[in-house]
Amino acid sequence: MISAGAALPPAAVASSRTLLGCPVREFFGSTETGLIGHRLRDGDSRPWQPLPGASVDRLADGRLHVRARHLATPAGQTTDDLVELRTDGFELRGRADRIAKIEGVRVSLAEFEATLNGLAGVGQAALVVLGGTSPLLGAVVVLDPAGRQELEVSGAFRLSRRLRRELARTLPVTALPRRWRFVRQLPTGPIGKASAADLAALFEAHYAAPENV
Repeated sequence: MISAGAALPPAAVASSRTLLGCPVREFFGSTETGLIGHRLRDGDSRPWQPLPGASVDRLADGRLHVRARHLATPAGQTTDDLVELRTDGFELRGRADRIAKIEGVRVSLAEFEATLNGLAGVGQAALVVLGGTSPLLGAVVVLDPAGRQELEVSGAFRLSRRLRRELARTLPVTALPRRWRFVRQLPTGPIGKASAADLAALFEAHYAAPENV
């Protein structure tokens, strides 16, 4: 049983093992380099192993550098995948170019944010990837006066559904934000920007503002 395109959730791995009686071997690659590595999923989380003839390294900024026989450049190719090296392979830690893979669909967070910021009622918005092996998008939205009035009248659930419907006109439905936070202002760090960690913290269990969904 082989799989590629997106990491399988643990539940899917377990179901495959039960139904098919064999483990799943996943393959990882990129447009820049083709196939890079593989791993066997048999109920546990194992690191990726470079394919025969390929070697990987981690640059100072965390990006993956690949050398392989099938690459045209002997010096290798750098991708925008962030990694951590281990003695027994490597782990993926997201993307440096704000490209995420949600439900097997490559998503540009910058493009999604630009579309969301253009919707009626939205003053400012930021997206963050939530979850581990089954990632999903969370949307943090600062509403303009009209949006805040809609929130008061319709509630957070209906407002988020309206925004999802409008996003679905131009963006892949399977990759749309599934969790929403409506806040007075975006959390910002010392340089005035909202970090992924600050945005993700808004979705943690202890955060319970009345205008969340």
